[in-house]
Amino acid sequence: MKNNLKIVFLLILMFPCAILFSSCANDNNKNANQNSSAYYTVQFDSDGGSEIAPITNIQSGSKIAEPTEPTKEHYIFDGWYLGKDKWNFAGFTVTENITLKAKWKTKVFVINEIDHKIVGLTEYGKTLSHIEIPSVINDIEINFIGDGAFYMCNNLKDITIPSTIKQIGFTSSIPKVFYGISPYNDVQLPSQVPAVDERYIYSEKNIFAGCLNLTNIYYDGTLSDWCKIIFIDYMANPMIYAKYFYLKNNNGEYEELTEIVIPNDIIEIKNYTFYGFNNLTKVTVSEFIIKINVGAFRYCDNLLFVVFRNPNEWKYDNSEVLSSDLSNLETAANLLKTYTYKIWTRT
Repeated sequence: MKNNLKIVFLLILMFPCAILFSSCANDNNKNANQNSSAYYTVQFDSDGGSEIAPITNIQSGSKIAEPTEPTKEHYIFDGWYLGKDKWNFAGFTVTENITLKAKWKTKVFVINEIDHKIVGLTEYGKTLSHIEIPSVINDIEINFIGDGAFYMCNNLKDITIPSTIKQIGFTSSIPKVFYGISPYNDVQLPSQVPAVDERYIYSEKNIFAGCLNLTNIYYDGTLSDWCKIIFIDYMANPMIYAKYFYLKNNNGEYEELTEIVIPNDIIEIKNYTFYGFNNLTKVTVSEFIIKINVGAFRYCDNLLFVVFRNPNEWKYDNSEVLSSDLSNLETAANLLKTYTYKIWTRT
């Protein structure tokens, strides 16, 4: 009798547990059914390439077929990425709504990714007449254009330069070209205008040498940004051959630069900054400028007026310039063009 009572007692205790276990199992099955019945969408961001339609109604845990590769002018498609990870269509499954982004490799430029530098053009790039340098290539911000990067690109007519560029050229070829001095020696730039037209003497280190058809330069930064670029020599400035230089106006449209006011945040005009800006007619030198370096206004033949907001205490090399001369806009322009291969300073 006692044994029967124990069995009954145990059965009574086990009944609620069985109900609870059954309830938990049902909940788990319900959740599993809910998850398996969830559907998601995969969007495709082609990053400037051809549009790819999204894939919808993807059951949770399912794989998706790889869509047709997008196309983008001057680029090679390098796969779809979720963040930093390349999407594996054969192995990865979709468990939420996601956007896959296209990654591209340039067909135009040869890049030194460590130095963030353009070192040259591919054979394909050399065939182009219009080149836009992106601020980012192969996920690398481009800050430098290396020696000879556009050497003898005879087809090149237009080039757009981003505001991320900090320096153009690394090894000056001027001493080698004019004096036969090794470019690896420490030498000074010539203080006098060379007897020959240096624009047509080529060295493989010259960045734009031989780009005889280059016509238009579009700069994507501000005038202040342009004034901060380091040009290693005159061949580093694309205006050595180009005829027209464009900056964006307040409406975001490119407009030819024919008159400039040096921005107040600039205290020194660097070597060759406006070299070859032949369409410049008027320059205003702010009162904050204390130095104008070699070749800054070389080949600015149509420069008619220069306004020195502070015409006092200027000199080139050791020769003082009369403030009365610099107060005359035409005389100031002639002096600046005549002595462009001297360093101007204001004490």
